Amino acid sequence: VSLDTNLTAINVDEAITDPVPRSPEVYFGALRNATLGNGSPGMRGGFVLTAPTEFVRNTLYLDGSWNIYEEYAQNASRNARVMYRYSGDKVFLVAAAPEGARVTILQDGKPIGGAAGADVDRDGYVRIRDEKLYKLVDNPDGAGEHVLELIIEDPGAQLFTFTFG
Repeated sequence: VSLDTNLTAINVDEAITDPVPRSPEVYFGALRNATLGNGSPGMRGGFVLTAPTEFVRNTLYLDGSWNIYEEYAQNASRNARVMYRYSGDKVFLVAAAPEGARVTILQDGKPIGGAAGADVDRDGYVRIRDEKLYKLVDNPDGAGEHVLELIIEDPGAQLFTFTFG
C-alpha cells in the first residue's frame, strides 16, 4: 500500500465568498432575539415599544404594543410596525395569524411595488394566516441595502423569523 504524499495547499485568499453581504437570519422570539434594537434581547412579556428614526443595519425594531414569547413576537395593537435595515435581494418571513392579519410592505419608506415577493399582492399587502414562510421582497435589481417596514393592520400576527437571500 502506498500513500500519496502530494498534498495540495489551500490558499485561504482564494476562498469563495458571496460578493454581496447578506443579512443574517433574525429571530423575533425571546429565546434568540439577540438583535432587538429598542428593547433588551431575551425580554419576555407585554411591551409598548417605540422605534427610533434611524435604523442600524441588521438590527430589529418593533413599534407599538407587542407580546414577546419564547419563539415569536405577537402584535397586540393595530398598525404595529416592524423595521429592519437589511442587505440582500430577497426577504422571507415565517409567520402565522390564526385570525388573519393584513400587512403593508414598505421598502425604503415607499410601497413595495415592483420588488414585491410572490406572497405580496399588487397593492403591496400580504395576508398572513397559516404558519408558513411568506415571500415578501424580491428586488429585481439584485442585492442591496434597504429598510424594510411592515405595518401590521390587525392584532394577533405571530412573527417568528426573517431570512434573506
